Amino acid sequence: TSAIQTERECACAGLANLVFDCGAIPALLQQDVVRRLGPLLIDDNRGIQEGAAGTLRYIAQAYT
Repeated sequence: TSAIQTERECACAGLANLVFDCGAIPALLQQDVVRRLGPLLIDDNRGIQEGAAGTLRYIAQAYT
């Protein structure tokens, strides 16, 4: 995770868009995306928190 807020925001937005392609989810899981997004759930920036939570929610829904 980056120490720069803008990079974290862009990463969350990019991942949120990427998980809409269900074919990308297995590759993301192999890259430990869940472990990497976890700390962002308690980030100081609300937008980053929401982006991380939304991405994790969509991954979970894709596997239910």
